Amino acid sequence: MTRLNLLLVAIACILQTGSGLLPRAVAQIEALSRAASAPTLKRRAGDDRGATANISHIPSLKALQAYRRAVHELHQGETAAAAKDAQRAVQIDKKFTDAYDLSATAELIERNYQLAQAQAAQATQIDSRDVKGWVIAATADNYLGLFAKAAEALSHIPQQSRIPWQMAYQWARAEAGQRNAPRALEWTNQASLTAPFTFAPLHLLRASVLLANGQYALSADELETYLSLVAPDAPQHQEFVEELHKLRALAASAAKVHSPASAPIAEYNALAN
Repeated sequence: MTRLNLLLVAIACILQTGSGLLPRAVAQIEALSRAASAPTLKRRAGDDRGATANISHIPSLKALQAYRRAVHELHQGETAAAAKDAQRAVQIDKKFTDAYDLSATAELIERNYQLAQAQAAQATQIDSRDVKGWVIAATADNYLGLFAKAAEALSHIPQQSRIPWQMAYQWARAEAGQRNAPRALEWTNQASLTAPFTFAPLHLLRASVLLANGQYALSADELETYLSLVAPDAPQHQEFVEELHKLRALAASAAKVHSPASAPIAEYNALAN
């Protein structure tokens, strides 16, 4: 493989529909939902801290029961059942934002990207400051290859709420898909500040965008981290091992001539796929 192919393979792994990394990437959305669902319900019951546009709405008891069943099912890996119960919740209570988000998450895991988009859209129509909804919508857009649309969705998140690493990761994917290597690097830098170190797809994406930005040694470091986190039988594992050796040699060569950016950046830009 050539130096160019590292980025080609990386973007294919991370951005294309049907990627083997999908369950790990979607896990970030589940984590965001778990962290935010209970506090959101509490706020709507009268706690004004971190209030949203929908703070006056309290879900009905029946809707809440269906929602809690869906949460349990999702955490048990029963995504189809979770999607059905989340839908029951929104049929009972059409203003239940968290239930729409949960339904969208389940559909995302099932790779029903258009359905995930539709459910997330319902949530953000009810509450335009629903961070979970915008992140889920962007995730679906990214897997569909709608990178500009994903970035546009994330731009709706208020500046003061642009905190979750999941948001930064999806924004990096959107910028990478649009071949904007500098912006993709900025967002991966932000995501890496708080993302779990074991979230392998972020390291692979960072390896790609660092290489696209001419930072060979750092790209090799990220690729090496990625390889340490995934199983030897992971997709393209052997190809990545070979590319790691090439990256190390490239970094050493660039250091010798004291010109790490001496070659045209486009030559190494795997975002140009």
